[in-house]
Amino acid sequence: MPIGKCTKEQLEQLIEQEKASELKLVLEKLKQNHAGSLNAPKIAAKSAEGIQAAKYIEAIKKYEGLMFGIGGKEYRENLLEVEAYAFGDKMGEMFGTFQTIPSKISDIFRVILNSSKK
Repeated sequence: MPIGKCTKEQLEQLIEQEKASELKLVLEKLKQNHAGSLNAPKIAAKSAEGIQAAKYIEAIKKYEGLMFGIGGKEYRENLLEVEAYAFGDKMGEMFGTFQTIPSKISDIFRVILNSSKK
């Protein structure tokens, strides 16, 4: 029956059938696309991993990005940034990337001079 000739009740029934059909399709796609994560082992909320995961989720919810390259207190104290900066500092110490400004400038000139010789 054409939609224009349906009663209000028939249209409501048709809409409900379409909703159910679309929901079924979406759920099937979710199951296919996320089969690995749906079947992944669950972490107990009270375990060390669960507590750390909850902290990360909370940090993501409260995350405040940089504005014009300047971060506020919330940015600097966010768990994600604290850990990222600590990791960067550790890598810098391990690989000697912390340099003074004059040594950075001399490194830049050295790279330029060496590249122009080739």
